[in-house]
Amino acid sequence: MLTETKATAGSQFLAEAFTAAGYAVTFPDHAPGELGVMIVSRLRTALDPLGAALDYLPARAAGVVVETTDGPLRVVGAYVPSRDATAEKTDRKKTWIQRSLAPWTPPPARRRRCCCSATSTCSNPATPRRTGANSLPSSTPSTPA
Repeated sequence: MLTETKATAGSQFLAEAFTAAGYAVTFPDHAPGELGVMIVSRLRTALDPLGAALDYLPARAAGVVVETTDGPLRVVGAYVPSRDATAEKTDRKKTWIQRSLAPWTPPPARRRRCCCSATSTCSNPATPRRTGANSLPSSTPSTPA
């Protein structure tokens, strides 16, 4: 899953390159200036109804269903709106979360295993931002064990 994709030549280039290389690509339409997600799979996918059900910032989430030997697997990617702590951005994030909850929960007859990857940032104005290589405390390993 790629996050922070846009309606730009760069994101479109990635989608086309992955498609040309034989990957299944799900890249929702993005409104100008909006960020979103792209799902790239080496396995064949079917479109999950999640994307069609989102009516607010729909490029922020996408879903596919992959058939596996253990049955269908729902793969969902999400990019939650900005960490910016302004009232406008906080309201935007809350609205997206509230309006996105129902489509994420299918009726019991359609439930299946699900893998979700999401990017979200939280904002606490009292906590300074930490970015880059020095953002981890020195006691935290930088690579998985």
